Amino acid sequence: MYKLKQYITALLIMIFLTGLQKTMAQVKVHVMSRKINKSINWKPGMTFWLTGERAEIFCATHQKNTIDFEIEIISKNEDRKTAEADLDKMKLVDQVSGKKVSLRNYVELNRGESKPESDLKVIYHVKVPENCKVFISNYFGKTRVIALKSSLTINSKFSPVKLQNIAGNITINSNFGDISIDSIYGTVTLQTTRSDISIRNFSGLLDIHSDYATILLSKINNLTKAAIHADKSNINLNTGDYNRYSYFISTTDSKIIKPDKMHPDIFKEEKTKTQLHFNAKTNKPQITIELNMGIITIEN
Repeated sequence: MYKLKQYITALLIMIFLTGLQKTMAQVKVHVMSRKINKSINWKPGMTFWLTGERAEIFCATHQKNTIDFEIEIISKNEDRKTAEADLDKMKLVDQVSGKKVSLRNYVELNRGESKPESDLKVIYHVKVPENCKVFISNYFGKTRVIALKSSLTINSKFSPVKLQNIAGNITINSNFGDISIDSIYGTVTLQTTRSDISIRNFSGLLDIHSDYATILLSKINNLTKAAIHADKSNINLNTGDYNRYSYFISTTDSKIIKPDKMHPDIFKEEKTKTQLHFNAKTNKPQITIELNMGIITIEN
């Protein structure tokens, strides 16, 4: 009897899912779009500011002295007229003011108009001179920057950030958006909440302040100094050879996992607090970690 009930239940679920798929297949979504291309002359010392909302931002460099952008605005809705009307509500503005070039998208409503009902998205493909300073703010989207050789500042909420092949000063403030960094040389400062962090092929100075995160450092080439201050997080250090660095670790309510061959100069455990010092009296690059509630794993 029990097996029969299971069979009947499974059969009913299959029938329901089949009907649901057919219903969904019958729903037609209208996709409306508008494209914009523009080029702005750039001179040394000029900065570029991009503010996006529900935006996919792809920023790269080129050898020209221009800031070029290709933008596509997309509106999706089951009703064609609604999709068209909502597409017109998404506005773009670009402006040159002194040495500042700014670009942003926003929703504009005329008197009596309702908020957009469609799924709106803006896709930016931007190319800047490699020495151009870039400032990006993005909400409910995603951001990718490659090959920049200047300073980069990103403010991100609910948006993943991916950086690759960048040399310079990098500052990222992120809430609810994972961060992936690969092949970076310079000074990196991260302030995050509920954003996992992955850093590999890094050279330079690193400063991380993070809450509720998984932090992974791997393939560290030429680390000058690193400081990690984290709360309710897990930290994994895979540097290739732990003995290349000095460590000053202080934790509360946390666990430290280290290689068996790693013999600390100081290892103190007092109630909920733990201190670990390794290679403390050397001139090796220093890694300082302060962790409250989490796990630190140091790999070979």
